[in-house]
Amino acid sequence: MSFFEKLFLWTVMFLFGYVGIDYSIKAYNVYMMQDTLAGKLVTLCVIPFIGLCFYGIYILLKEFYGEHGKKVSFFNKLPHFGDMLNKRQVMKIIRKAKFQKYYTRDGKLLNHVKISDDDKWVCILGGYMPVDLICGYNPENNELYSIDGGVIRLPRRAKKESIQAELNSFFEDRGICYTSIPKKANSRFNLFLNVPKSEIDKADFSRVRYQWEKATAAKDQKHSTEKFKPVSKKGKIRNDIFERVLSDKDVMDTVKAVQQKKVELAYYMNFDEYKSEFSICNGVTLLEQLEYPENKEGIDFLFRCLGDVDEAYFGPAVDVLLDFPKNVLQEKLEEEARLAYENTDVVGLAGLIYFSKKINYEIKFIKELKDAQNAIKFDPAKANLFSGDVSKFDFDEIEAYGTSTAKGFSLGGMAYKEQA
Repeated sequence: MSFFEKLFLWTVMFLFGYVGIDYSIKAYNVYMMQDTLAGKLVTLCVIPFIGLCFYGIYILLKEFYGEHGKKVSFFNKLPHFGDMLNKRQVMKIIRKAKFQKYYTRDGKLLNHVKISDDDKWVCILGGYMPVDLICGYNPENNELYSIDGGVIRLPRRAKKESIQAELNSFFEDRGICYTSIPKKANSRFNLFLNVPKSEIDKADFSRVRYQWEKATAAKDQKHSTEKFKPVSKKGKIRNDIFERVLSDKDVMDTVKAVQQKKVELAYYMNFDEYKSEFSICNGVTLLEQLEYPENKEGIDFLFRCLGDVDEAYFGPAVDVLLDFPKNVLQEKLEEEARLAYENTDVVGLAGLIYFSKKINYEIKFIKELKDAQNAIKFDPAKANLFSGDVSKFDFDEIEAYGTSTAKGFSLGGMAYKEQA
């Protein structure tokens, strides 16, 4: 809330309060001076007017600060998060980013919702917000909710049925959507925030969101009368694992279902079935609990998780893969590195090289490309000795990681801070 907005609020509240208190004192004095019952009753008729004055103050407080003391942010270019993050730096990142109209999984085009190419920023009606921090939408109240307990009041035009339908489609497509702020949302956010608030723009928000979702799921489960069962008595498999973040207990129940052959592990290894990066973490946790060799069928799933170093599932997937035999990992790294190169997938290649350094292995395919590129630099005539377009290999480990060693790579928060 800006200074002028606060000034307006408190000015109006002062006027309501002054009138209310002034009339209360005058009414009391007149009441005490009346000698007859009829006179006193007439005096009491002013009480509803006094009540209206104080009710006006309540309405203003509710309008500006929302329910339960939660601050309501007005809609602007960077609603709510302009105060939380470094606004100048964030707007610089947003200006550099490319945004496209959002398509749902079933191919529906949303004209009023745009998403950045890295899937980290969403633009709704001209307002930019980090995807990881937006957790809910209530069309009736015309509000968006964030995991730190913030409320974003949408502009009036968002009440149009067509826009409400698009926003509902967006949140349904991304997985679970809260229609009100979960209790203790802010305290959970602060609990999982892994940096001082002065450096909040460097936080790994994707990981914070996952932990926040898991803690919220555990809390909801504790107060729920319905017990989660991965498979019903009739043998129907529930798809919660794809749609929301499961609590630790829910994951363990799923592990038991796989071990008891009630569900094939392959059913949960369809990467594209998961609705968000946070629900993908369910699959990673499932494989972690199964352990090798029981989880070896999930190697393709885990290598898909290495495809984006900035997602919540990247770090946990690395940890699970470290328990696989080194010879199996080396063979898979060679295969995936070649595919990433052929598809010009620089982000995916970054994840593979990072992981190769974690297991102290140099990918032979990458080494051959580097050697070929260096040879051509010194003698261009040797270009015809190598198959493929060697010149397109331009991956700088120092630039990507800050150093040539894996320990120098900083996970998380990459999309929320300007890269050097």
